[in-house]
Amino acid sequence: MRTVRVPEDYNSIQKAINYASDGDVVFVSAGVYKESIFLNKSIILLGENRDYTIIDAENSSDVITVMSSNCVICGFTIRNGGLSRPANYGIKLCNVDNVSIINNTITGNFVGIKLGDKRRGCSTNIIANNIISGNRYGIFLDHSSGNIIYGNYIAKNFWNGIELAWSDSNKIYNNTICCNMAYGLEIPFSTPSRYNIIYHNNFINNMRSVSASGYENKWDDGYPSGGNYWSDYKGVDNMFGVYQNLTGRDCIGDVPYIIDTHNCDNYPLTLPFALLNPVVDFVFYPESPKVCELVVFNVSIIDPVQIINCSWDFGDGYTSHGQVVGHKYGQPGTFKVQLNVTNARGFSTIVTKLVTVHSFRDAGDANFNIKRMFLLGFILAVIMLICFFLKNRHNLRVKKHFSNNLYKRDLCMLYLTLLGLKLSNITLNKWFFIIVFSVTLVITVPLVVVWFILQLGPELRLIATVVVILLWGAVAGYKDWVIAKRKEEESQEKKK
Repeated sequence: MRTVRVPEDYNSIQKAINYASDGDVVFVSAGVYKESIFLNKSIILLGENRDYTIIDAENSSDVITVMSSNCVICGFTIRNGGLSRPANYGIKLCNVDNVSIINNTITGNFVGIKLGDKRRGCSTNIIANNIISGNRYGIFLDHSSGNIIYGNYIAKNFWNGIELAWSDSNKIYNNTICCNMAYGLEIPFSTPSRYNIIYHNNFINNMRSVSASGYENKWDDGYPSGGNYWSDYKGVDNMFGVYQNLTGRDCIGDVPYIIDTHNCDNYPLTLPFALLNPVVDFVFYPESPKVCELVVFNVSIIDPVQIINCSWDFGDGYTSHGQVVGHKYGQPGTFKVQLNVTNARGFSTIVTKLVTVHSFRDAGDANFNIKRMFLLGFILAVIMLICFFLKNRHNLRVKKHFSNNLYKRDLCMLYLTLLGLKLSNITLNKWFFIIVFSVTLVITVPLVVVWFILQLGPELRLIATVVVILLWGAVAGYKDWVIAKRKEEESQEKKK
């Protein structure tokens, strides 16, 4: 598959098509191309941007004539075939199949898109997501069956939005057909068309919504999917159910929309189809959560139909249900939270947001990873213990019995002195004191210090660490001074 570029490789679209082979892509850059196109190869004709890649026939002929099956036309403004007779078309398909006309703007033509001509029909083609406006007819099907027309905006055409002539078993859904000056959709009596399926379209403010002329077609998708929205529907919505005999609203009219004796929409929509999905949003707080912190998710829903399911995917392998839910993330990162809300008619809306979870270090919050904090404090306590023992085991000597004055005078000094004791000299009651005091000093104090440092921002942690080291040095100096003072007192007592 090759890509042929216009105007880089060829200065006209037709020249590029003539050069291309089946399966190639003809890519057309933005610009106005004043020419008429004959598409006689199975290629992809792709415009850069449908608003700025314009094919203009200057009111002289059909803009694009498709004479080959299995091709794609996408991304153009196709205009000015001409509104007056003889009829010129924006896109004309003659006896071809499997053509996709997608994402174009088509205006200023006698017929925007024409399928079939003089018994040379077309089938299995797709017309999707186009804007078809300002033509005499929007879409015209002639002897063409089995085609799909969906997602188009067909508006403000000077006659019919869609017309079917001798065309059966087409599927027309999810289109907005509005403000056309004759019928939104017409099936003339003189050109009968049958067994077409027409549903989930919005017929809004046309001169007349529809004419079916007595031929049987299907105008809804059953219950609860529903039929079409008709702006001239006069019914109300007080009941629900297949037979509309249960009290409660379902956005489906309680009585059918009558077209003629052979055609009716059994389940007319009371809101335009695009509004039938729940209008959903959600918030979460805190907005910058930390690991292991509870995040509360709260849904807001606008929907006249009962909500039957709110399902959550938190992006970390966990799910939940409900309109207000809570979740804790076990690790930092950015997670995609997806909410799926389904109403009683089976319509769903999916909303996705990103939640960034901060780590303990990033957040400066000691609530994260308590195990790490305790481990750090324990290691610090052990280091303190070893340092004291190594430094004082030779220069600290304590008598077998302790004086009451020592307990009362300097508990800190007592603890430092106990580090130099032989275990055989410590009685049971003193063991209890040592354990309690050790837990308090060796574990609690370091943990408090670590907690305080980690509460600070990154800039202050270094300063706090230096301050702690200086205080540690001051305590050690005070301890040495106390020891020296005590030795001096003992020496003076011996002299006496």
